[in-house]
Amino acid sequence: MENLSSLFLTKALAYTSTTDAETAATVVGGVLIFWFIVGLVRLGFFIWWIVLLVDLSKREFPEKNTYLILMILALFIPVMLEVMCLVYYFGVVKKSAAPENKVNK
Repeated sequence: MENLSSLFLTKALAYTSTTDAETAATVVGGVLIFWFIVGLVRLGFFIWWIVLLVDLSKREFPEKNTYLILMILALFIPVMLEVMCLVYYFGVVKKSAAPENKVNK
C-alpha cells in the first residue's frame, strides 16, 4: 500500500511540475508581450515628443519658455512625457490650428 501511495505521489508531482512550467512559461510570455507593447507605445510617444519639441521651437506664443522647460523636464520623469505631449498637443497645437481650418463665408 505504501508503494502505491508513493507511486501516486511521484506521478502527481511530475504532472504538477510540468503544469507549473507551462504556466510559468505562459505568464512570462504574457509579461514579455505586455512590456514589448508598452515599449512600442513609449517609443511612439518619444518620437512624437521630438516632433512637438521642434514645433515648440518654431512656434511663437507667450508661454513658450514655460512649455519648453516642461517638455525638457518631461523627458526625465516617467509617464510625464506622455502627459506633457498630450497637454501640449491639445493645449497649444490643436487650439492654434482650429481657427486656421475655419472657412469664413
